[in-house]
Amino acid sequence: MNTQSIAEDSGCIELKKVLATDHSGVSINNSNIPIINMLFLTNGIDNSKYRYHYFYEDSISKNDFKSVRITEFTNGLEIFPNDIVFVFTNNILSYRNGNETKGTTLNTIPNLNIKQIRTLFINSIEQYDHNSNDYKDSCFSAEFGYFNINAWTNNTT
Repeated sequence: MNTQSIAEDSGCIELKKVLATDHSGVSINNSNIPIINMLFLTNGIDNSKYRYHYFYEDSISKNDFKSVRITEFTNGLEIFPNDIVFVFTNNILSYRNGNETKGTTLNTIPNLNIKQIRTLFINSIEQYDHNSNDYKDSCFSAEFGYFNINAWTNNTT
């Protein structure tokens, strides 16, 4: 597809920039962030590329159970979809679901501008749901990141 030939929709859309360290806007209570940081630190897990988006804590019988779900970042951009779940029993890592990627050598420069993204999104709504008119006056948010085509496989490249 020639990116030059994509029309620019003049409707409302904003480019959202999310940092790995920005845990706001997700279901994480700020008071839990030090607890999560401590879990990763004491278990020797580098969390500098992780954005926390779910935390659960419960005491089952004599065990303390904590679960943390993260999204991974590389080159300052989120990797979609790449959720990893860490489970800690008595503050020791007991289970991990998902694989961290090895990052990427792709650049951080988008090929499309935000108005072209809006055009493609509205066109997709029309193509698949045939109701794009219901969304023409809507305001959208977009986030630039990497899409992991190997998500949910054992391939971490």
